[in-house]
Amino acid sequence: MLKEKNEKLEGFETYSRINLIELLITLGRITLKRKNNYLEFPSSLHKKISEVTAFINEHFMDDITLSLVAKRFYMNPYYLCRTFKEVTGSNFTQYLNTVRIRASEELLLTTNLSILEIATATGYTNSTHFGRVFKQTFGISPLQYRKLHAKADSAFY
Repeated sequence: MLKEKNEKLEGFETYSRINLIELLITLGRITLKRKNNYLEFPSSLHKKISEVTAFINEHFMDDITLSLVAKRFYMNPYYLCRTFKEVTGSNFTQYLNTVRIRASEELLLTTNLSILEIATATGYTNSTHFGRVFKQTFGISPLQYRKLHAKADSAFY
């Protein structure tokens, strides 16, 4: 492209544009191939934990336990627990609760489902436990959270 610009032969502008488009298409294909075919992980352990977190993110509403996930990924539960913490920075239960609470927050703000229905929809079998975990995260109960945000939303209209 620089050679074309410097020599300024007939049609150099068009030829430079064609070269630029070819470069952009090639870069786009490389990026797409990387995104679709693989992610680079520092180790096979990081790849495995990434698969575990993807599984949790997809199935958080089910009755997931450490032993069930360990079995699903052919890992010892103690080893999974230790490596999960090492790779993600949080333990298995903390991560699962975070995913579930974020989903419940979304349901509280966007639906009229009852607190019990939201607890059940996000994988909690006990609404009291759900309320306790929610309150630890946000400092208020799910019902208070919904009311607080309903008032805040109505103040803008």
